[in-house]
Amino acid sequence: MRFRWWKTALTSQATLLIYFQMCMWLPLGAWNDQFSFPVQHGLQSSIGPAAIGLGTVLLVTATVLELHWLLWIGVVGHSLWFIAQATSIWPPYIMGASAGYAAMYYRVWGRTTKLLPSWGNHLAPDAMHVVIQVLLIAVLVSTVAELFTRKANKSGEKPQAIG
Repeated sequence: MRFRWWKTALTSQATLLIYFQMCMWLPLGAWNDQFSFPVQHGLQSSIGPAAIGLGTVLLVTATVLELHWLLWIGVVGHSLWFIAQATSIWPPYIMGASAGYAAMYYRVWGRTTKLLPSWGNHLAPDAMHVVIQVLLIAVLVSTVAELFTRKANKSGEKPQAIG
């Protein structure tokens, strides 16, 4: 069971890292509403994607090297990222958007791919961010499960593949 959580945590972390960086730096058409390569970022707008990428690289490193304290820091950081995204994209969908938010929404996400329907002033989050949310949930669940499974296994052995 322990190896499964370790492998799942590592796989979900790597998938999030690759997916997020692709969305930030590559033109993926309507998926991220960028149509030129390289995606044009100024220094100031590059800090966020670079910092998130670095945080996820540290989480992957902590998983591989089994650095418990760094794993917990990564869980906290990725939880904050999840909360920040969830509180910005879901309330306008669930409760409806203000006129100001709607104007920003159509300017920023109006041409992006949606997985959910919009109705009235309930504006669907773009698919790119919904996928990030799903990947963040996978990262958080599998990393926390790995930490607790590791704690329960006090033998200190590295994960071993069966077979």
